[in-house]
Amino acid sequence: MMKLILPMTISLTFFNMNMNIISLMTSLMIMFMSMMMYLPSMYWSNFLSNIFMLDLINLPLIMLSIWITIMMMITMTKMMNKYKNSMKLMWLMSLMLMFLMLCFLSMNLIMFYFLFESILMPIIMMIMIWGYQPERMNASLFMLMYTLIASLPLFMMILILSHTNKSNSFMMMNLMLNSMYSIMNNIMNHMMMLAFMMKMPMFLIHMWLPKAHVEAPVFGSMILAAILLKLGGYGMIRMFMLNQNMKISLIFISMSLWGAVLISIMCCRILDMKILIAYSSITHMGIMMSSLMNNFYSSMKASMIMMIAHGLTSSCLFVFSNYMYESTFSRNMLLNKGMLMLNPKMSLWWFLSIGVSMAMPPSLSIIAEMMLMMTIMKMSLMVMFSLFMLSLNTIIYSMIMFLLTSHSKFNNINNYYYMSSKNYMVISMHVIPCFMLSMMIYYYI
Repeated sequence: MMKLILPMTISLTFFNMNMNIISLMTSLMIMFMSMMMYLPSMYWSNFLSNIFMLDLINLPLIMLSIWITIMMMITMTKMMNKYKNSMKLMWLMSLMLMFLMLCFLSMNLIMFYFLFESILMPIIMMIMIWGYQPERMNASLFMLMYTLIASLPLFMMILILSHTNKSNSFMMMNLMLNSMYSIMNNIMNHMMMLAFMMKMPMFLIHMWLPKAHVEAPVFGSMILAAILLKLGGYGMIRMFMLNQNMKISLIFISMSLWGAVLISIMCCRILDMKILIAYSSITHMGIMMSSLMNNFYSSMKASMIMMIAHGLTSSCLFVFSNYMYESTFSRNMLLNKGMLMLNPKMSLWWFLSIGVSMAMPPSLSIIAEMMLMMTIMKMSLMVMFSLFMLSLNTIIYSMIMFLLTSHSKFNNINNYYYMSSKNYMVISMHVIPCFMLSMMIYYYI
């Protein structure tokens, strides 16, 4: 692992910013291709050391983190002349990627918690330094307080388990949880899950996410939607794998599912593109959370596919909304009309991006949503109405977002929509993998 991480840090010693970006992207591509070649030969898990393990759960998420970081750097090349402290931003992104990779690889409870919370600092610094509005202070405070307060029960449970079990390993925690009384075990399960529910986030504790997205720059929104939300799902999958008898209260399952339905209804009235994309992430994570809490093996596989698909699609939508903002200087869909008349090629890629987000076949998203719905219906067939409402509302707000920006008559106050070849490459590197990965789904099914 050091042979892959070391070139990434050495590349940051170049004083020329262009050489810096090129060398860093090259090292990340080498790292990505190395892991891609390692994927077919992997059966289940491989211990890299006493505290690091690589398996089919963290390897796709590490590859997604590297891929999104490369997309962030391509997006940032135009902004380097506009933003100050560009060298600090490169260091911050490299530090954040290193924290993400180590967090996914870690099998030590204390180290996992430390890295799990340390990833917040680069995101908050991106919002504070490179944010747009004065409200970024309030958004950063919301994000910090919500996530840290929810993670305190997880820290307490880790200390209790470490003291009682005389070990910080994930593997030893399974023996400890299964040996407890059922009532105490149930309380500890819910206390540990609270931190992961906040990261995803769950309905009623989700208000920090739209605030953070609105104030974050485009590269901050990309990493926040594509990677940071997946840390909650990754933590829940790890906990469910270690304790096969873990049961989450039906109250949380119902709250996640019906919360996703309510937010999808609210999305039909939102005109701000960035807020709409942020709330749509909550709906996708809500259905994934309600499926994952059933603790079925098939729900874990479906959740992994959903995390990969949503990581690509949400990042793509945030990048596209930023391109539209650069053309019209507004995120309001009523002021971003007439894309089809002014730039049909851009409208085509906008349709593909929205289509992948609303599970258009044969994308990876439709496979994930079908598997999630089947695992939820294993619990009860009474949830069919809520799943139908969720699917219908998702189609409605997705088509509203496309029709208002493409098929309406454009305003004379708008600038012409323009996208360079580099911008089209970034969008295609988000959309095309969603279709290609659907053909490689046999790794999980």
